[in-house]
Amino acid sequence: SQANLAVAALKVGACCMGCCAASNGSGAVFGGGVTLEVRGDRPDPELREVTLVDGSVVRVGLASDSLAYSLLVAKGDSAIFVDVRGRAAYDRGHLCGAWCVDVAKMMGRSDVSSSDDKDVSSEAAFRQRCSLRTVVLCGAQPAALQEESNLCALQLLQRVNARPKGHPLVLRGGVTAFLRRFPFCMRRRGEEKTHPLPPCPVEVLAPGQSPMRPPALYIGFEQCVGQPGTEKILLALGIGVVVYLGVKPDRVARTRCRIVHVPGGADDLTGLAAAACDKLMRQTVPCLICGPAAALASALLFAEALPKMARTTDEVDAYIKLRFPSAEFDAAAHDAIARAIAKSRHAYAPVGAAPPPPPPPPHSPPPEPALTPVAPPAGSATPRAAPTYVEELCRKLLARDRRRGEVALHTVRAAFT
Repeated sequence: SQANLAVAALKVGACCMGCCAASNGSGAVFGGGVTLEVRGDRPDPELREVTLVDGSVVRVGLASDSLAYSLLVAKGDSAIFVDVRGRAAYDRGHLCGAWCVDVAKMMGRSDVSSSDDKDVSSEAAFRQRCSLRTVVLCGAQPAALQEESNLCALQLLQRVNARPKGHPLVLRGGVTAFLRRFPFCMRRRGEEKTHPLPPCPVEVLAPGQSPMRPPALYIGFEQCVGQPGTEKILLALGIGVVVYLGVKPDRVARTRCRIVHVPGGADDLTGLAAAACDKLMRQTVPCLICGPAAALASALLFAEALPKMARTTDEVDAYIKLRFPSAEFDAAAHDAIARAIAKSRHAYAPVGAAPPPPPPPPHSPPPEPALTPVAPPAGSATPRAAPTYVEELCRKLLARDRRRGEVALHTVRAAFT
């Protein structure tokens, strides 16, 4: 049938891509399963290409169980987990909040126009729920890109014209690998309502991902400590130290973890993050960090701990924000991250290598550019009036970022002329 031909073509394309990836040393193992251990030199997600039956090439990301967990517990509704293993396996245990989709049944229909209203509504629901969100496909087999259900789901995303946020993600190692690390995130049929997932911290550095201290790092809010059910989460993750940044809470939740406080104000978040990073590097157990500069402190530690993954400021920015969407980094934070990257390059440079270029100086706003005076019309002696509100905004933007400010000023002028 057409569905079987599609599956066969997808298998061939994925197998070819797997062989090419294995030959160039990407670290993925096809045919005998996927290596499940976390590696600090492998991007997460790891982009691969799959050729579909119509000849189009789809880029997908192989997501580790660590990334899948972070997307699952992050605040908001920006990610959707599609369980493609079938109803029986889904009822026995699935990721909390995952959506069971029978992709084989939906792909088995060759003519969408001749299907009944129920089938059309199913495809419409699939397209709607998978658009403008991060899509994570959860299969059963370790060789994720060879699993028939995952390949059918990728084809279905193309057929219904879904528009996911970024590349579709496929869970590396399947649900079984996820279960081994995060059993507290698994639910049986109907348990989401009776056993909701409590506030959980996001995993920035997985155990064994970096040889540096701490062994693992998590970002969270104060709700991740002390609320009902969170103590079991901290115990399952092995968290032994909770680091509070900024003003110490009036009431620290009772927990078995050791509490470390890093004082500081909101007027110097860069200094607060640097101090927290130094504290974290002295810890010998997994740590949870909370506070106003927690995301920046995690970014600094990530830049120093994994230099092969943190090659640029943009890569560090994307890595943290993918796992912790509420993170915000200003120009001063980016300068601090750039200095951490330069420091890690020097620390891991081979013996005899040339020293790295000096890190960029601390951020300081450039001098405000003077507005070019505009000559009055011929025959008029009226002096130039004070800058308008729009001109004042453009001047401030030029002072902060010259290139983007010029683009914005050009756009405003074009809109009003």
